Amino acid sequence: MRTIVNFFLTGSQPPVTLTIVCGEANRREVNEVKKFNPAMLIKRRKELGMTQRALAYKACLSVVSVSHIENARKEPRAGTMARLAQALRCNVDYFFSNF
Repeated sequence: MRTIVNFFLTGSQPPVTLTIVCGEANRREVNEVKKFNPAMLIKRRKELGMTQRALAYKACLSVVSVSHIENARKEPRAGTMARLAQALRCNVDYFFSNF
């Protein structure tokens, strides 16, 4: 049996969707939660030729916050992810993918 649960975080543009997949494998419950991937944030920022300072300015964040998010010292909230996605001209889901 496999269950997929979607959470829609409203109040941010675009809305953020987090997906949790629950299932059973070898009689054990398996939970998979998509995690924010800071490497994708760095990759997109560099693709656009942006510095951390420029990204911070466009996303209305401090440079320290951008640095902490990129170095996985801080997990961004939904609103922060939405602002980062808008500044980097991508969808929030992009940050939850792998290379």
